[in-house]
Amino acid sequence: MQLLKTKISSIFMKNFIRNLLIFSSVIGVVIFVLTKQIPVKFISPHLWYLFTFFVVSTVIIHFGLHQANKKSPQLFARFFIAITSLKMFIYLCFIVVYALFNRENAVSFILSFLVFYILFTVFEVIALLKHKSN
Repeated sequence: MQLLKTKISSIFMKNFIRNLLIFSSVIGVVIFVLTKQIPVKFISPHLWYLFTFFVVSTVIIHFGLHQANKKSPQLFARFFIAITSLKMFIYLCFIVVYALFNRENAVSFILSFLVFYILFTVFEVIALLKHKSN
């Protein structure tokens, strides 16, 4: 039974990584097209760094949630709430610090950050719901 759980768990992570790669590729293409169409003053100079940050943080957070779920459903729930709260706090601090030191690019950075946050949060929630339903 444990072997079956491990195999299902491995398949789920592979599917998650594949789906994240597809999702991120689509977003990357959209970013590339938009950066060619939108005036430079509306685009954060750190757009690609933000994008990379969200892809990497999504993988790390999802891996942590996945490990917690393998141990116990109760641990998963606590870890999910804790990591979501911590993530929100760290992201908010990151935005505030950036805005304080880069006032001229703050608005475009914050808007880009918000869009990425919403997109990747929706992706994470959908992936978790699919996993929980299986």
